[in-house]
Amino acid sequence: MKNKIKIFKNFLLSKNSDFISYSISKVHSTYSDYQKNENFYPMLTFLKKFFYFFDDNNSYPQKKKKTDIVIISNIVSLKNIKDDIYFGNLDKLLKKERIKVLTILRNHTSIRSKKIKSLLKKDSILLSKRLNYLNEILILFNFLKEIFIFIFSKKYFPVKKYLNYFDLLSIISNLRLIHQLDEILDIYKPKFVLFTYEGHAWERLLVFLCNKKNIKIKSIAYQFSTIKKNQIGLFTKLKENYSPDYIATTGNIPFKIIKKKINFSKIIKLGSSKFVKIKKITKKKIDLLVALETDQKKLFEVINFCKNFAKKNSNFSIVLRPHPIITSKARLIDKIKNITIENQNIKISNNSLKTDLQNSKFLFYTESVLCITGLSYNVEPLFFKTKNVQNIFDLKFPKNNIIKNYSDLKKKLTSKRNKKLSSYFVNYRKNYFEKYEIKKLKSLFRN
Repeated sequence: MKNKIKIFKNFLLSKNSDFISYSISKVHSTYSDYQKNENFYPMLTFLKKFFYFFDDNNSYPQKKKKTDIVIISNIVSLKNIKDDIYFGNLDKLLKKERIKVLTILRNHTSIRSKKIKSLLKKDSILLSKRLNYLNEILILFNFLKEIFIFIFSKKYFPVKKYLNYFDLLSIISNLRLIHQLDEILDIYKPKFVLFTYEGHAWERLLVFLCNKKNIKIKSIAYQFSTIKKNQIGLFTKLKENYSPDYIATTGNIPFKIIKKKINFSKIIKLGSSKFVKIKKITKKKIDLLVALETDQKKLFEVINFCKNFAKKNSNFSIVLRPHPIITSKARLIDKIKNITIENQNIKISNNSLKTDLQNSKFLFYTESVLCITGLSYNVEPLFFKTKNVQNIFDLKFPKNNIIKNYSDLKKKLTSKRNKKLSSYFVNYRKNYFEKYEIKKLKSLFRN
């Protein structure tokens, strides 16, 4: 795996790579031991994307409107659609400072754009899953041309054994996305673009796009969530035009981590919408809140562990909380419900995140950001130690909060629980997700 990552990186840094090469998702290694962007079901993915052609085409204003900053975020579910799970109320805070803001949203649901657009704020643009047919044909031409190069030229020779034809399909979706962003940036002419950042292909293409505009647009890549131990895409140095001008962090802890590893972008501390004032709550009804991941293999491993624990320990109240991305997947949610239906003391949550955290004593997690968020609600995190998962916290994480088996979990749930969190967890609560520092962004505008 490490050898493949190194080969991909060397290819991206080489003379052989170009804009089209950078649009292949698989060559961008975001994680060292598990590729989030790796396509395990290429044919199924292809069939799903075929229906994109029935989506609504974008329409933009004819008159050019200048704005100060464009924020690029994502819609993963129609539940609480106006509450941005990535940036929260950052747009409102900026507008209070008389900074003009436009929000661009990527549609990560299977729902047609037309239905979603009617639910959005007026000062936002939802990107379509397709372009007009002429531009779709042009992108398809570029894709087919690259397939021809892939087969007959030496361009991809160093990485050819790690790629297949289906991997190149990501060229189409990434070029489609960048084409739309290119059009919008030409209309609104922002000074800055702020976007979620993990090291994916589309993020690198966006940075290149900002650098190649007649009037250069400054790019701010936002570290929006927890930094995982196996995360590498965030720190990877590629060609200069593909590296963001700034990397904005959620707080002091990630700021220090990134500062040590990156010298190709300026690091600033922005803060996070996940910042919550400390909540003093005494009565808690839920013994264990379980944060479910998007990766289905890990998800069902955690669910089965909790289900079997619940069978043997009926006196504990256990609540499963799905990740926002999977809440719109009805079949998957039904499958989870069917697994847990036998036990009355374990159920799937339909409540808001705030309600669940207010009512929970402990949080059971593998890689979920809730292990940090929950600290503001005095929820103590319990790390489930399983294969290919590393704890988000550092090596000083309390050993008795590491759960390896049923007896570990029972021992922790039955132990006398402190009303106050330890100084170790208080430090993370204060310094991981901090309050937005709008002055930081304003100072960039002055520069």
